[in-house]
Amino acid sequence: MKSLQEINKENNGPDAGRYLAALVDNRLKSLDYILYNPHNVQFVDYSHPDGRRTYIRSLSFVLQKAVKEVFPEARLRISYSCLLYTSPSPRDRTRSRMPSSA
Repeated sequence: MKSLQEINKENNGPDAGRYLAALVDNRLKSLDYILYNPHNVQFVDYSHPDGRRTYIRSLSFVLQKAVKEVFPEARLRISYSCLLYTSPSPRDRTRSRMPSSA
């Protein structure tokens, strides 16, 4: 019975610090997750989409804590943007073209 952090240090040595989470049987788990039985484990760093999401979420918690300590009465709202682009964009058909002045 070991945590993913312990397995990470054993397997990845000096590079262990770059990993943010792990996929255990294709499910994202934090590094403090304890394994009781053998599983398929893939460590995730910032170059992996799940690693980027983990990093951003962690930074959000750090920001929330900092704002709460500095401004106890303030409320922090973090909004995530989502950009969806289809090619060709549906908006391209509805835009009116301005005549060029020649």
